[in-house]
Amino acid sequence: SPPAASVGAPDAPQAAPPSTGPIGAASPAASTVPASAGPTPGSTSAPPVGAAPAPPVLAATGPDLPSDLAPSIATAADDGDRLLERGCGMELRGVTPPECVLGDPKGSVTVVLVGDSHASQWAPAIERLAAANHWRFIPFTRYSCVFVDMRIWSDTLGREYTECEAWREKVVSRLVEMRPDLVLIASHRWFRTIVAGDADPVRQGTALARLIERIGAPTAVIADTPLSLYDVPACLSAHPHDVRACATPASVAFGSRPAAREKEAARLTGAKVVDLSGALCPKGVCAAVLGRYLTMRDDHHLTRTFARALAPYLAVALARTGLFAPTPAPDGS
Repeated sequence: SPPAASVGAPDAPQAAPPSTGPIGAASPAASTVPASAGPTPGSTSAPPVGAAPAPPVLAATGPDLPSDLAPSIATAADDGDRLLERGCGMELRGVTPPECVLGDPKGSVTVVLVGDSHASQWAPAIERLAAANHWRFIPFTRYSCVFVDMRIWSDTLGREYTECEAWREKVVSRLVEMRPDLVLIASHRWFRTIVAGDADPVRQGTALARLIERIGAPTAVIADTPLSLYDVPACLSAHPHDVRACATPASVAFGSRPAAREKEAARLTGAKVVDLSGALCPKGVCAAVLGRYLTMRDDHHLTRTFARALAPYLAVALARTGLFAPTPAPDGS
């Protein structure tokens, strides 16, 4: 039978599960990188490149839909990252990750993206940066496979998601062999666990840290994106003259412990946390439309069009980590 723990809700504290790899002593407190802050270049694994000042935060619009809305309401639900269609992502079955080299296949810098669909939704932004900076960009993403060293449950399969666990091991092994210049990790925070207590985000941070420790490469963890109260395209279709009716307060969209998992993993490993919540939900509101962009294709995935528009914000946030100082993608790229 499925686990009884509510998704993402913390259980009573329990002892951490047995480690599959050493964690080591806790490193200094995690460095959380706000998207709205300007860059402070540090030592980088990439060739030295300039980092532009932070772009202005996109503003919420309304009450009417903008005439140049992108994507349109009619196409928003299908405006996904397209990794799966290109043979560069995985669904629920199978355990061997495909290896696609996007960006500049001859580039001297390799950037890897790892996680579930909340990682793959960032691929359009990273691919823009990869083209501008001549990176080799390699995504390892899989539907519903949260990148933590834990047993998880699949509602779709109606059982433990063993394929996810096997895939994670193969990805870690491949990354150890590959030795990329930067690993970016992102995952959905709402998922069902098998072991009692594993829904605690701090405990999940420890489980993420175990994987980061094994990979042994410079790593940044992207704080999870907001969860809307609405299916955003459907809501906008019903409220074309009051887009504000489809907004969700950031305090609701990010939960009571935002980025707790990511911060704990960073604290334990020295990885960096990249937090774009200020760009996603300016002024504490997760709007359905920012600028001319329809932000979400359902209630928890960014549209591909909006994700691409966030590339300059991601560039600044990465520069703030001191790991990379990427050149923002030019307009229209």
